[in-house]
Amino acid sequence: MSTSFSDDWQAGKKVLECNKYMLDNHLYCDVKFQVGKAGRLISAHKYVLASRSSVFAAMFYGGLPETSDVINVSDIEPEVFDILLRYIYLFSYFSNLY
Repeated sequence: MSTSFSDDWQAGKKVLECNKYMLDNHLYCDVKFQVGKAGRLISAHKYVLASRSSVFAAMFYGGLPETSDVINVSDIEPEVFDILLRYIYLFSYFSNLY
């Protein structure tokens, strides 16, 4: 999918709305996952993932960070991985409020 966006995609938006826009439009993504048996490529942002998950933080910024351009995650289906990303990007913040 090509990256297309309006110059004012951030205007009047909250952080979570911008996160969603960036994820949906593959804007500034810096990591790719090859997901499921079919190996569907899904793009994401290391910083967002690391900020919400100690596993991703260790994977990207730990003592032995992942150096591959594409990270293989074959034991989860793409639809489920997409739900996980959306939770991390959009909802995990709210779980810390209660």
